[in-house]
Amino acid sequence: MNWIANAAALLVLLASSLPAHAALVHYYPFDGDALDAQGGNDGTVVGGAAFAADPERGTVLTLDGVDGYVQLSGSTTPGGSTSTSTFSVAAWVLVNSISSVADTAIYSETNTTTSVRNTLSIQTATGKVQLVQFPPGGAGTFRSPGSVVDGSWHHVAYVQNEPGEDARKLYIDGKLVASDDAPQFYTGGGPTSFTIGGRLGGTNPVSPSLPSLIGGAIDDVRFYDTALDAAAVAKLAPEPSSLALCMLALAMGVGRLSAVRSPRF
Repeated sequence: MNWIANAAALLVLLASSLPAHAALVHYYPFDGDALDAQGGNDGTVVGGAAFAADPERGTVLTLDGVDGYVQLSGSTTPGGSTSTSTFSVAAWVLVNSISSVADTAIYSETNTTTSVRNTLSIQTATGKVQLVQFPPGGAGTFRSPGSVVDGSWHHVAYVQNEPGEDARKLYIDGKLVASDDAPQFYTGGGPTSFTIGGRLGGTNPVSPSLPSLIGGAIDDVRFYDTALDAAAVAKLAPEPSSLALCMLALAMGVGRLSAVRSPRF
């Protein structure tokens, strides 16, 4: 039947839209657990973190913004906590609320005593995504131009390359929104806590008086040991409606591939 052939072609199309997994070193799909599907750095769900069905993304990690996060067993930053090597971090985030006191981390490596940290976070004052590497310094002006605290799904990706032109890049929804040529590479060393969905320790301990946790949901967190290029990042962030149309066509046996709108990168 023609629909079988077209369904097979659609599966090939969907598979070709994903980056090669050769450089993927840690992967958290959050399909009902916090296990690392690519490496061995499994996570543990803590407090008000749980798994729930989302109409756009299927099963996702939900966070209550009070005491919910995922504790990882070790570092996920390729090259180690003092890395100056190339790596990339990508995640889908839906943010309803953030800390009113301390910047809220999507992913964090933190020393719970000294505040040494390497975090991809959301700035308290603006809701903008930023990269904080301390020491030697903070985020500076390396932030997204707009807020992601809007209750909608956004794809966030940070890419770190060797020192030089565009050594750090930040992408929101597959689009490059910030880059710089003089990164402040993380040299702190000694993180003791590795988390997704918030930051623990130092000047921002998890406590009722000073929360630093996301209220919302996170899905499909990936860590690569290479600097993804723009095309690879874009393939990680297709429009949800496009994926939905592909799956609908697959299920119903649509006779023509032209009826399916391709993801706009």
